[in-house]
Amino acid sequence: MLQLSDQFGLFSVGIRRMSLLLFACMALMGCADGGPTQPLPNEQLAAPDPDSSNTAAADAQLTPEQAETFAQAWETAMQTDDVPAVNSLFDWDDLFQRVVGPLELPAAERSKFVQGMKGGNPAGQLTNQIAAVCQAGGSYRLVRILRRDGRWHAVFRMILPSQGMNYHDIRLTSSNGKVVGDRLFVAINSEEMADTMRALAQPAMQNRNLVGRLSGQQKAAEAAFDTTISLLTSIKNGQYQEAIRLYEQLPEASRANKSVMLGMITAQSQLDEAKYLAAIDRYREAFPNDPSLGLVLLDAALLRQDWDLLELSRQKLNAWTGGDPYVDLLIGTIFSQDPAKVQQALDMTKEIDPSTLGLPTAHYNKLTIALSGKDFATVVQQMKALREEYDVEFEEEAMRSEPLFADFLDSQEFRDWQSR
Repeated sequence: MLQLSDQFGLFSVGIRRMSLLLFACMALMGCADGGPTQPLPNEQLAAPDPDSSNTAAADAQLTPEQAETFAQAWETAMQTDDVPAVNSLFDWDDLFQRVVGPLELPAAERSKFVQGMKGGNPAGQLTNQIAAVCQAGGSYRLVRILRRDGRWHAVFRMILPSQGMNYHDIRLTSSNGKVVGDRLFVAINSEEMADTMRALAQPAMQNRNLVGRLSGQQKAAEAAFDTTISLLTSIKNGQYQEAIRLYEQLPEASRANKSVMLGMITAQSQLDEAKYLAAIDRYREAFPNDPSLGLVLLDAALLRQDWDLLELSRQKLNAWTGGDPYVDLLIGTIFSQDPAKVQQALDMTKEIDPSTLGLPTAHYNKLTIALSGKDFATVVQQMKALREEYDVEFEEEAMRSEPLFADFLDSQEFRDWQSR
């Protein structure tokens, strides 16, 4: 009956190549398995917010109410696979131009690159993926609206049916009198989407010169690019052994790419625990201060019973999101399994109302913490919420098979529950 949510594992996430590039980047917007903290007054993004010093005019007319309206429309569009709505709510043309902006390409190549990305149907890929997650029992919901560097941002949490987790942060602006998103930051790699796409494509695209063609550099770079895209696509499709095979074909420089390293964490999480932890260690060594570690380190912390590392993950995730009660419930559940950490788990989740999160797992997490801490009034409260909101019935026989319920079953609160 009781479903403990304390398992974490990493999941991810024109010219035909450019369409595949977009497809692979959408795969990276997937998930990593994975409090009532308040956002800082000027909370910084995982990566610096570009153009923040020159955009006051674009944001001057936006209000919190407009930001909330945008967030509600975006959330609904994601959940219902409404591609036209997502096309109208985000400035995709601006994203494409920012991908190619720093690349040293002739005008014709630049145009082909942009057309290839457009042909990848970014809005469709994004909504298809997220709507499928929601239909399978996952979730895509607004965490909060907040300001970073004077700009409004909407932060969304995505949870897979397996409890995998990721966040999207969308920066808002005004365009032709309408509120739209113009930057899409992804927590799992702590990058803006355009930067991720450019980092993948740049080595191949910038070797399109005479010297490169004569020396074979262009051919090698494009081969590595194609292999990288195939690797990320294999991971999205669950072909983890194939991804490992492709990784072994990549040159050292390509193996050091952030997206590739995250892909290897994903693949090894499904194949080999020791290699999985080693891949996490390599990522942490390569990006020691990266905000993406908040998600990446969760599983390593749990498998190694490293509570300090788990607390570091919590702090990084709450800094990225401006504070997510669901994170505190997840990590509080893990802490509650250690007698020395039970009180900390109770304290960090005391003020959280799982009903505001719209997630049955949030109730199970708070229930688990309350059972561990012998807070039986809260146990009854969560059992009642699960029954009323999700039609969950708690049968005595099932509870007696779960050791965590033992003390509760001997309590006055349980007897009162039975008598209702």
